Amino acid sequence: AGCSGDGPGAPPAARPRVATVTVAPDTLRLTVGRDGPLSVAVRDSAGNVLSGRSVTWRSATPTTATVDSGGRVTAVALGTSQVTATVDGVSASAAVLVVGAWLIGSGA
Repeated sequence: AGCSGDGPGAPPAARPRVATVTVAPDTLRLTVGRDGPLSVAVRDSAGNVLSGRSVTWRSATPTTATVDSGGRVTAVALGTSQVTATVDGVSASAAVLVVGAWLIGSGA
């Protein structure tokens, strides 16, 4: 029996490395008490989309805006925060601006 290299004893195929992480939108504006989604795109060095990767979300200022494990941001109090997504050690951020309801539509 020959060894083809892809039998039960073959090493698993190398997982492509994450080269870039992009968070969209790059700025999210919410009123206090509202929430909105952020999404993440993960790509390798050739620009190919990588799926099935674990994303860790973090808000720099959780007293202003919180983020859940799916990237949904909830506005807690007036102010700004950076929300960061990290995949395999590669990170990207979005700015979150939390405003009062009276500022929506005012151009402020």
